[in-house]
Amino acid sequence: MKDKNIICKIQKSFKKTTNSAHNYKKYSNLIKNIVVKCIKEIWHAEITYIRILTSFVYQAAIIDTYSKKIVRYGLGKTLSAYLTIEALKDAIPILSVSRYLILCSHVLSFTPAASTINT
Repeated sequence: MKDKNIICKIQKSFKKTTNSAHNYKKYSNLIKNIVVKCIKEIWHAEITYIRILTSFVYQAAIIDTYSKKIVRYGLGKTLSAYLTIEALKDAIPILSVSRYLILCSHVLSFTPAASTINT
């Protein structure tokens, strides 16, 4: 079949989850040149979807950039910024008192891409 140029095209299933054609303000990567030296210095938020038997659920995770560990997460049936904000609210109490943290996120659609939080 190869010598007759009969080749099967493999179709990959793909679910588009990013909408870059929104009207929200887009921010540049403010942490690209920062070297992370310890835990609880920079957290980032990620959203992914998990396929279950009949549909999908969405997981928003707050991840420590230094250790790559999930600090807190939330699960929901809809893809909204609320899911990430609730995970962040659950994560904030574990910070040390008077410590600054940079949160970098592309999923908090109506908040800045990088925000400083003082606890």
